[in-house]
Amino acid sequence: MHDLNNIHEILNCLEKNVDYFLDYVDWRIEKHASIIAADELDIFEAFCLDIKGIKKTEDKFLIFWPIGPSIIDKIYFQNMELLMHIQY
Repeated sequence: MHDLNNIHEILNCLEKNVDYFLDYVDWRIEKHASIIAADELDIFEAFCLDIKGIKKTEDKFLIFWPIGPSIIDKIYFQNMELLMHIQY
C-alpha cells in the first residue's frame, strides 16, 4: 500500500492521469517474468522516465537498480519543505 501511495504522489507531481497508470499496469504485467528489482518504485520511475527505452524493449531481462535520489525522494522532500513553512 505504501508503494501505491507513492505512485499516486508521483502521478500527481508529473500530472499523469489514470490512463497512464493503467498503461504502466499493463506493461508491468507483460514484463513481470523479465523483471529483476528490489523495489517497485524503481521500476515505476524507470517507466515514467522511459530509461533506456524500457517501454518498448524486447530484452529478456530487465534489471532495476536503485538509482537514487528518486522522484519519490524529491517529492517527499518538497512536501517536507512546504510543511515546514506552514504556521500553526
